[in-house]
Amino acid sequence: MSIATLVGVIAAFGLFFGSIMFTADNPLMFVDAASFVMVFGGTLSSTFIAYEPRYVLLSLKLILKIMAAPKIGREVLKAEVGRIIK
Repeated sequence: MSIATLVGVIAAFGLFFGSIMFTADNPLMFVDAASFVMVFGGTLSSTFIAYEPRYVLLSLKLILKIMAAPKIGREVLKAEVGRIIK
């Protein structure tokens, strides 16, 4: 991921949450389970409509794999350092 992408995502979330904080006396009124299900369910459904299911499922698996903590042991790190040195 590039720095510009990271800055863009952080700025987008900052603007989104900032606008909620400035306009609402109670920001918790924007939290609603039904709205959450509608937005994320609709997004997932439209993704399945637009792309082949195997690609959508593969991307979801990869997202989960990226978010999980990597299991890197000492031996793996030694092998990588050796590979870089060669």
